[in-house]
Amino acid sequence: MKTLTKTLLLGLLLSAGFLKNAHAQTPYYDALALKKLLDAGGKWQEPVKPQVMDILANYCPKSNIKSIFFTRDKFISAYSNFTDNDGGSGGLNALSSGIGGFNVTNMANGIALFLIDRAKGEIDEAFFVRLNDFLAKYPEFATLFPNTRVFLSNFKSWEYANLLNTLKEAFNKDIKALPADIIKLKGTVCTSVSDSGDRTACSTRLAAIQDFLKSKDGRLLLAACKLGDGFIQGNKIPDIIDPVVKPAYLLNDTVGFSENTRSGLQMLNILNKSMESNETGKSYLTSEQFDQLKSDKTLQDLFLGLIWGQMAVANNYKGLVFTIDDTHKVNVTTDIFTKDNLDGINSYLANLYNQTKNLQTAYDNLKKDRLDGKKELSPDLIALTQSVQQLIQALRTTAIIDSRLVIPDEANYFFDQTNSILEISGQILNVNYSAAIMGTLTLINTAAQRYDPAADHKELAVFRQDFLKYASFAANFVEAKTPEEAKAAIESVALPAGSYTIKQKSDFNISLNGYLGYTFDLDYASGIYAPVGFSFSHGWAGKSGWALTGFAGLIDVGSLVSYNLYSGNTGTQKQEIRLESIFSPSAQVFFEIGRTPICFGGGYRRTPKLFYTKSDGTFNPVPAKGVFTVSILIDIPIFTLHNNPYK
Repeated sequence: MKTLTKTLLLGLLLSAGFLKNAHAQTPYYDALALKKLLDAGGKWQEPVKPQVMDILANYCPKSNIKSIFFTRDKFISAYSNFTDNDGGSGGLNALSSGIGGFNVTNMANGIALFLIDRAKGEIDEAFFVRLNDFLAKYPEFATLFPNTRVFLSNFKSWEYANLLNTLKEAFNKDIKALPADIIKLKGTVCTSVSDSGDRTACSTRLAAIQDFLKSKDGRLLLAACKLGDGFIQGNKIPDIIDPVVKPAYLLNDTVGFSENTRSGLQMLNILNKSMESNETGKSYLTSEQFDQLKSDKTLQDLFLGLIWGQMAVANNYKGLVFTIDDTHKVNVTTDIFTKDNLDGINSYLANLYNQTKNLQTAYDNLKKDRLDGKKELSPDLIALTQSVQQLIQALRTTAIIDSRLVIPDEANYFFDQTNSILEISGQILNVNYSAAIMGTLTLINTAAQRYDPAADHKELAVFRQDFLKYASFAANFVEAKTPEEAKAAIESVALPAGSYTIKQKSDFNISLNGYLGYTFDLDYASGIYAPVGFSFSHGWAGKSGWALTGFAGLIDVGSLVSYNLYSGNTGTQKQEIRLESIFSPSAQVFFEIGRTPICFGGGYRRTPKLFYTKSDGTFNPVPAKGVFTVSILIDIPIFTLHNNPYK
């Protein structure tokens, strides 16, 4: 199943192109088209003016073509022989924007081991109801786990094994979409919270979370998540980077991004997009296309001229401006990206191109191994992730063009986040969900600490704690390969060890409760006792924490515990487990010893009916009977259903 699911995921990723079709504004292909319109003398003549204008209109409004390309652009203006270089009154041409699986294990056996180890009984419905209540009360987590929320809102407690498989699928989908769903926290509201007090608390939490996401550090986090989601979805690398270099993310000038940061990111995005391929299955230009750019002077001029034009119209025609040494301002189009600096420009583009080749090689290897039916694709996914990281590092080396072009620290911080989100995305594609969750938490922690280190953002701290708890549970649950791992995943959201103290410190408490210990009945029989049922407790404040509990038992898994403990010494008799083997209703009273999980007491119980299979295939049943018992037990609360603590 794991291999099949991983193959299907990668098949979808690859059939979608992984690297999707390019846009209208692609300098290499537009430069080729412009070159074809030149006459024998290397000029554009009047008859081809409409075609030239239509191509250039992809880069600025037609009304500004004359001033941008035919007057100021020293790369392109020399090729025009039009009698009137006025572009006319055209409107703005709209720019079009633009792998993993798991093995479903024997969960029923996992739950059985969980019961044996901790005597916790039938916890399925209580667990799901509790998780559903949490998602209803905390819509921020319903946003992060939407499929799980829908599932839990509609689940029924029967057909337990199928329910667990479906829950796995829901968690699986939610973790794959985690970067995208973090972005959706910007619009999460509390309207679904029914209780007015819970709604007020929800509004306070969401206000703190959304204020953080609107900040500079929050936008950097969201931009990284947007980039990671694009990688998971299999978008072209240029199209992964382009959406974040927008006002909604990194170009917002109201939250503290410096002019150098905004200009630097825009320049990197323009240069990166200039190398984009419009061929299916390729992010960047091929070797033949790049060699043609290097060898054909005319094509190179047109290509660089189109890049220059994009830089010139940026920021409402102010261009890309950098402040050097805190005093001196330079404009990229007039001071840096010029014909006098061709060596630096060409060296930068050559370095960038070399990294694009490595990226394409990594993608091709992944595609080939997938088509060859290779089962282990982790090395390919790691190589692909690393090649994207190396490409982004190449984009940062703008000092090759001009030593004055130093990437600001906050932009470098974003690129560090980008490296982290790419690793997280690769882990998600490789179904290494636990590592992905820890990586995401680290990313959020880093951003939150930078946000306002001196402030006490308790809402953000609580969010991170709950994220770790429930996201880790989802990851562990999906990744569980053995019953023991499934049991451990459920334990991560059950009450922790030490929870017996809750009832000892409460005036009244109702819990789904398990006990484990030894019992004696009046027929002088004795043995291991592990009942599960409902406890109704009253604690005595100020009296060393003792508590009195009325216990209504439903099942007893003591025979299972005993059988597993001593199965190596049972000779030829083997136990057959039926529903009757654990059904054991009881009504008992226990005294809880303060500050310890030990209790003692007794009452009436019906013993389970046990079945043993002899070596000859016949049954040796042990009939059920009603007895009065005295027990000494360890108290193991599973879920608190109601609690009224002492003030």
